[in-house]
Amino acid sequence: MLGLFGEMKEAGIDPDLVSYNTVINHVRKFGEVDMCLLYFKEMCEKGVQPDLLPYTAVIDGLGRSGSIEESLKLFGEMKERRIRPSLYLYRAVISNLKKMGKVEMAASFMEEMNS
Repeated sequence: MLGLFGEMKEAGIDPDLVSYNTVINHVRKFGEVDMCLLYFKEMCEKGVQPDLLPYTAVIDGLGRSGSIEESLKLFGEMKERRIRPSLYLYRAVISNLKKMGKVEMAASFMEEMNS
């Protein structure tokens, strides 16, 4: 997967949203959160506007790895861009918050999700 993505870039083909979504989700599945974030930042720097899918992959990956503050920062950025969080993303954030012992914050996200 990553080899093909690299070959595509070497051939002068600029990755689009679908390409980045695929790569970001692929590396997330293997727990490579740093790579996930790297590709997400690269995508943004190249002017490819992220949609809900890469945000979900990166936010969930960061939360699972214990980087909850960075995860929440990205969640806020996503909402500022008027990208509506999915129920899956809310549940992932709530679950990650509870695992980190941030029960009150998890309850706040639960209320937001239900409103």
